[in-house]
Amino acid sequence: MPRSRLQPNGNRRALGWAAAAIGPGAEVLAAAPLAGGGWHANDAVDVRDARGRVHELVLRRWSRPEWRDEDAHLTPEREAAVLAHLERERFALEFPRVVAADPDGDRCGAPALLLTRLAGEPAGTAPREYAAALRAVHALAPAFGRWAPYYELERLRPPNALWERALEVAAGPAPDLPETFVHRDFNPGNTLWRDGRLTGVIDWTQACTGPAAADAGHLRWNLGPELARDEHHPWWDVRTLLDALPELGAATVARLERYLAAALAELGLTPPARW
Repeated sequence: MPRSRLQPNGNRRALGWAAAAIGPGAEVLAAAPLAGGGWHANDAVDVRDARGRVHELVLRRWSRPEWRDEDAHLTPEREAAVLAHLERERFALEFPRVVAADPDGDRCGAPALLLTRLAGEPAGTAPREYAAALRAVHALAPAFGRWAPYYELERLRPPNALWERALEVAAGPAPDLPETFVHRDFNPGNTLWRDGRLTGVIDWTQACTGPAAADAGHLRWNLGPELARDEHHPWWDVRTLLDALPELGAATVARLERYLAAALAELGLTPPARW
């Protein structure tokens, strides 16, 4: 799912829809763009209803111009279905609830969901908290199709011999691992923390069925190979690094090469002497 330029956040039309979703007489008190969100425009919106209660919400809009061509299956309806699945399965951590949906964008100018807003700050650092959260995700019943790469291998352009070796590995058969429910984009920016505890997980658009090691690999390249040791597999460390490669700057690619070399060595392969 390539990143791209988003259209501007927040507009009167979308905010008016958010207020109307709460009920007659509701009004928007405040709205501000949320950090991150490379694939959606996310705004924190506070709406006061006719009785004076303030509803803390997230207006989440599919406003990336290319999304219908590149990620047409990752719709608001799909994310709403995933969130309903979490509720049925009684997911152990906090997650957004759907307040209203505008899947065609007729009322917001772009397809949108209005979600409850979770308290907390993103990107904590406690490894045990990440591991426990992943186990909670992977305890859910599988659903929503199988894991698929953002980039097919033939589209990748390895920058040196080390990445060429990684491409050779990924072109071979994947390890035979049990499949479960996976978040698919489990990274620090999609977690919320309070008092050093990981309390919530957000951004469920891509959730699907796959090996737990796919989520572990995605987390490990973001935060380091000491994470999610109990669920990782070195083949998936290699595969998820390659899946991220087109989006990484040169400095990040260089930083990750020692990690990639270690994953190849764990698979019993000798990394190139020079790369």
